[in-house]
Amino acid sequence: MSRFVRAQPVARKHGPASKNGTRLLIVDDDEFQRETIRTLLQPEHYALTFAVNGMDALRQASVCTPDLILMDILMPGMDGMLTTQMLKHDTKLHRIPIIIITGQNQRNIVTQCIDLGASDYILKPFNQEILIRKIKKVLGT
Repeated sequence: MSRFVRAQPVARKHGPASKNGTRLLIVDDDEFQRETIRTLLQPEHYALTFAVNGMDALRQASVCTPDLILMDILMPGMDGMLTTQMLKHDTKLHRIPIIIITGQNQRNIVTQCIDLGASDYILKPFNQEILIRKIKKVLGT
């Protein structure tokens, strides 16, 4: 059995199999936020994998190689900015687009994330339409 076939159940373990083949990694330490994002994205049938902090995100990204990462900034341990920086310096993961999800409405924080390699950002609280539009824009779909 190939590595690709073995990696498939990892995404399914955390959500339904994707009808369109698109894999998203959701990184947020807040369980309520993770569940909210899961509920909002459910109609789109993405394969969702979840991480609870930066180190977990690096591990999950290496295993499931997502098509897009949605990442909170404020997390214990390794925050979203450092995680973005580490992902962008990893030769296997640097091309994965990242959308920062934050409650921080400070322009300098958002600008720093974009400078580190994030593709876009969305401010909390957000609604389903904005979230899905930003995901599709970044994915080019």
